[in-house]
Amino acid sequence: MLLAVTACEEEIGSPTRPPAPNNLTAEVDGGSVRLRWNATNPVNYRLERSDLVPGNFNEIAQINGDTTEYLDSSVIFGDTYFYRVRGYDY
Repeated sequence: MLLAVTACEEEIGSPTRPPAPNNLTAEVDGGSVRLRWNATNPVNYRLERSDLVPGNFNEIAQINGDTTEYLDSSVIFGDTYFYRVRGYDY
């Protein structure tokens, strides 16, 4: 399985950009993909996934700012996935 991840500082819903998470990683964990990051500020996160580069990303989860990992169990072995994590503050 091929994985690519990026932390995104795009503005979502506020005039200032929430900080992107640090050290974003993805790894295969059994039949799932585990995403981990270091929080930079207690904001919330939106996880998005695409199977195209740069692709049409679709939101797969909204994560509380205190959480620093997510297990994506809806993947198919052998497929390629691209993830991005975006911070938001509302």
